[in-house]
Amino acid sequence: GNTIPDAGALYLFQRSGSTFVEIAKLTSPQAEPGERLGENVLLAGDWLFGAMHIGDDVPPAPGRGHLFRRSAGSFQFHQYLYSSDAQAGDHFAFSFALVPGGQELLVGARNDDTGALDAGSFYRFELEGGLWVERGEQFASDPVAGAYFGANFAWAGAATLLVGAPGAGAAVADAGAVYVFERGPAGQWVETQILSASAPVTGARLGTSVAAAGDWLLAGAPFDAPAPPATTRPRSPSSGPRSSKGRARPGRSCPWPTRCATSTATTGRTRPAAPCWPSTRG
Repeated sequence: GNTIPDAGALYLFQRSGSTFVEIAKLTSPQAEPGERLGENVLLAGDWLFGAMHIGDDVPPAPGRGHLFRRSAGSFQFHQYLYSSDAQAGDHFAFSFALVPGGQELLVGARNDDTGALDAGSFYRFELEGGLWVERGEQFASDPVAGAYFGANFAWAGAATLLVGAPGAGAAVADAGAVYVFERGPAGQWVETQILSASAPVTGARLGTSVAAAGDWLLAGAPFDAPAPPATTRPRSPSSGPRSSKGRARPGRSCPWPTRCATSTATTGRTRPAAPCWPSTRG
């Protein structure tokens, strides 16, 4: 039959006994070629969020989010999410984060151009009357072209938000950073700190991934270039025999000559001398 290339889908599995069983395949009711639904997902309670980035449109689409809601035991499509100031190539819905409590949703648009080209942002949505409604857009305090702020999220407790910006770095290009936000008195998110490496590395992209647990925060920098490990004392050439794994053993005299001498098997072929190591049997 007819298919929509690269439209994407979400597959839902549920545990049954000791195994997981596929129970649903979810697709967009308005699927488009190249939409790639499912590049990012979030499952939280009765809500399931799936991302569509830019599709195959020319110019590229801004991106949109897909929301599914569980009803009567199954997930059904509920609504699309769009940004109010959508621009081509924003990559809106590149990332999701549901605020603890379940009444607020953060949606990343890592290529948003508002502060600078591809500086990035994230949008706040609140649940009202069963629908998610946009309530504002958040930017980094120091937008830099290509920062990709909003590429990912993590929570350090219920009121501390971590936002990755792997391309951030005004002084050191693409060194990357993680932005820390705290919940303000009026419910808004207030930037309180920018985390970067103590010795930033060009192109390291710190903040590509972010995780937190307790008082610990972990940020990945997949393109960092650490110094090579300290050199070790070079091995001297060995005239000793090799083990069955091909590693050279140090040459030394053998106190067990009958064990180490070359032997001839019943086939008449010469077998290399066995490595000369003490017997554990005395």
